[in-house]
Amino acid sequence: MPLAQAHMKRTRRGAKGYRLRQLARLLEAGLYIALFFIFVYYLASYITGSGRYAVRNILVYGEGAVTTEDVRAVARLDSRDNLLFLDREAVARRVAALPYVAGAEVQREFPNTIVITISERKAVATLIAGRRAFLLDREGHVLRETEPSAEPIGPLITNVPELGVVTPGDRLAQPALQEALALWDAFGPAPIAREVNVSEISAESPVHLTMFLEEVPFAIRWGRSDYTMQAERLSVLWREKAGQLPCVEYLDLRFDEDLVCR
Repeated sequence: MPLAQAHMKRTRRGAKGYRLRQLARLLEAGLYIALFFIFVYYLASYITGSGRYAVRNILVYGEGAVTTEDVRAVARLDSRDNLLFLDREAVARRVAALPYVAGAEVQREFPNTIVITISERKAVATLIAGRRAFLLDREGHVLRETEPSAEPIGPLITNVPELGVVTPGDRLAQPALQEALALWDAFGPAPIAREVNVSEISAESPVHLTMFLEEVPFAIRWGRSDYTMQAERLSVLWREKAGQLPCVEYLDLRFDEDLVCR
C-alpha cells in the first residue's frame, strides 16, 4: 500500500476515534446533568411534600387601623405555601395594596413562620365629596369611607373641584386638595393651633383656601405661599389681641405683611 494512502487511512481512523471520544464525553456530561436535575426534582418534591417548611404561622406587627385578619386575608398564605419557594415581594405587594398600609416587609422564620411588618398611614383630615365622607392621610391617600355624621378626624375639607369618583386606596392629586393638606400640615405646629379648633377648610382653588375656626365667627383666607409663615403671623396677632380679633366677615392672610380684617 502506498505511503500516502496508509497515512490517509490512519488520519480517518484518528478523526473517527476523536469524534467517538467527543460523543462519549457529551453523553457522560448529559448523564450527569440529567442525574442532577432528577436529584433536584426529588429533593424539591420531598421538601414540598414533607410539610416541614409549609407555612403554618403568620405573625403581623405594626397593625393598628389595619387588623391582623385584614393582613392575613390579602396575604393569601396557607399550608400549601412553602417557605423555601415563597415570593416574599409578591406577598408584600398584596399587603401594601391595603389603603391604610404605607409599606410592608415580609420575612421568613424557619421552619414554618412568616413575619409581616407593616407601616400604616395616619388619618389627618376628613374629605367631604358630595354626601360622602372619606378619611385622608397627609399625602391625599383615601383610607376609608366614614359616616358623614361621625365625629371627623381633623378638619373637614370641602368644596374641592373636579373630584370625580372617590375610592379607598386612591391618591387624590387635585391641586386644591393638596394645598389644603399642606395648609393643615403647616398650621398644626403653630402656637395658635393649641388654642383653637379648625372645623373646616374650604378648598375652592389652590390659591383660595378658607379656614373656619370654632372659636371665631369669621373665616380666615389663605393663599398659595408660605403657610408656615402665615400661621406664625396669625399666632402673633392672636396673642397680641388675646384672641379678640376685630373681624366680622373674614381675615385675609394672602397679602404677605398686609392683613386684611373685615
